[in-house]
Amino acid sequence: GTFGYVLTGVSESGATTCSQAQTGSVTVTVNPLPTAQLTVSDTAVCLDDTNLPVVTLTGSGGTAPYTFTVTVDGTSQTLVSNAAGVSTFTLATGTAMDHMVTLDSVSDSATPSCGQAVGQTATVSVIAPPAVPVLTDIRLCDDNNDGFTCFNLQAAADQATGGDPDLAVAFFLTAPDAALGSPLNDIDNIANFCNNVPVHQTLYVRLWNVNAPDCASVGTLELYVDPRPVALSPIADYELCDNDRNGTESFDLTGYAGNIVANPAGLTITFYLSQADAQSGTSPIASPYVSAGETIWVNLANTYCQTVTSFNLVVNPLPQLTEPL
Repeated sequence: GTFGYVLTGVSESGATTCSQAQTGSVTVTVNPLPTAQLTVSDTAVCLDDTNLPVVTLTGSGGTAPYTFTVTVDGTSQTLVSNAAGVSTFTLATGTAMDHMVTLDSVSDSATPSCGQAVGQTATVSVIAPPAVPVLTDIRLCDDNNDGFTCFNLQAAADQATGGDPDLAVAFFLTAPDAALGSPLNDIDNIANFCNNVPVHQTLYVRLWNVNAPDCASVGTLELYVDPRPVALSPIADYELCDNDRNGTESFDLTGYAGNIVANPAGLTITFYLSQADAQSGTSPIASPYVSAGETIWVNLANTYCQTVTSFNLVVNPLPQLTEPL
């Protein structure tokens, strides 16, 4: 504010007081302290983003133009505003880092100049796109051998993010959709995705930092629907005659493979005495196998899938010749 003072007289304070009339005046103006505000256009941007983050310094409450003292990444500099009290500058995006900006002080253009410390800070993070790791193929066995099944992609999602809470992932049917990253085109139910390309399908994986969603990279995930071995149904009993009349016979189980599956080539065929052993692949029996007749369980396995089935061993008695009396 502006204050006026008028001198009307002067006197001394000695033993004998002397005084006289005086005339004089003075005007004192108290200028307000300026204030300033620091704002940034983005708090996180992607590495090499061409849209550089803008730092804006705005002075007010004093006489423009304002002079700002700022520290950017440890280096102090002085900036002068325009007539509206605003000064701007950009931050580089060529290096992944956290830019630290501090508005240290502001002063105005009044006479005399007024100023004060500010101490306002902002951080702008330049984030490198997260790299999509090489994801483990997902292979499922095809129960009806039509080339289609449904996949749970959650394990692949967890592998992609590595448990980092700052990362998010989505799956797409095409590479352009993954590059665009539209949530309208992603696979919405990753816990139950049914392939629409038979046998082998490639999905495209978009991985991004949640603090800078445009900062993303794209990788792939391979899905395979592997054929399951198909056993003949029904499997005929394996019958032998009890030639030595002792109730048992030696069965060539390996040689019976053609009666178990139409094309044994490329399959590993093992034999067991129980369904549980056949399913777990424990305690296989050797061929030839001596038996009085029982159920044999079979594990038919290719590279990725297996089928368990069974058939019966039968020992037939020799016919008895009855001689007439």
